[in-house]
Formats: sequence, structure tokens, C-alpha cells
Amino acid sequence: MRDCRIASGAIRSDDELRRGEFFVLQTHQLKTWERWAQVTPPGFQFADKAPKVMTHVAKLLNCSDALVQFFEQIGGLDEKLGPVLLQLAPSHAFDQGEVGA
Repeated sequence: MRDCRIASGAIRSDDELRRGEFFVLQTHQLKTWERWAQVTPPGFQFADKAPKVMTHVAKLLNCSDALVQFFEQIGGLDEKLGPVLLQLAPSHAFDQGEVGA
């Protein structure tokens, strides 16, 4: 918790702090996200990245349950939730039809 407070005072986003979470679907408990939102200063935003299992393994197909779970987890950030990145594999060409829903 101390690291979160210190880092959030020095940067405006947390993407560098939590980069390892890209590789797992289950990241943190809801109460952890809520606590992070409480201890970071006003105006701080968390930039999150959708898990690799959805973007690289499932290629955004048939992963609605995982997507709901992911947004339920990060929902604890409330107004501190900033952009959410859907980083596709280099071999996966962008298709508006896949993300249009």
C-alpha cells in the first residue's frame, strides 16, 4: 500500500506499476481496487490493460464472461478508472466488427 501512495504522488497513471497483470485474468480482489482508489490523490487515474487471455489467446472471441469479470474487478476504481487498453497480438489485424458490440 505504501508503494501505491508513493508512486501515485510521482506519476499521473499506474500503467508502469501493474504491467505484469496483463498476463493473468484474475488480478486483484475488488476491495484491493477500492483501497487503491482511496489512497491515491485526487486526479490520479488508473490506466488498465485487458488480460492477454482475452486479447491474444481468445482474440476477443467468446470471452464475454471474462470481460465482465475483468470490468467487475476494476470497477472498484470508480472515478479513478481511466483508459482501458485492448492490446491485440501483432498478428491480429484490427477488425471493427469484433469490437463494435
